[in-house]
Amino acid sequence: MGIYANETVMTYFAPELASGRLVYYDINLNLRENGEVTHRYGAYTQSLWIGEYDESGFHATEILDIWYYVYNREEFTQYLRGVLDQELAGTG
Repeated sequence: MGIYANETVMTYFAPELASGRLVYYDINLNLRENGEVTHRYGAYTQSLWIGEYDESGFHATEILDIWYYVYNREEFTQYLRGVLDQELAGTG
């Protein structure tokens, strides 16, 4: 999942990354230094999270449907692009 997500974000969202409008992290849950993040969101295995800031603070949501596409790179990419496009448009 991490490889596909990284490829998708770096390929299709480079301008948003460069501008800071989109921030992307690939966090290894097995590393001790990531324990606080892991605990905060309840991540216990590979997962994909989308977070956004609004006037009331930061909100994170796990994207569970991504697992339907994890064995097909093209479908995974299309799905993640759609999710990120909706979030960036404010309609997600």
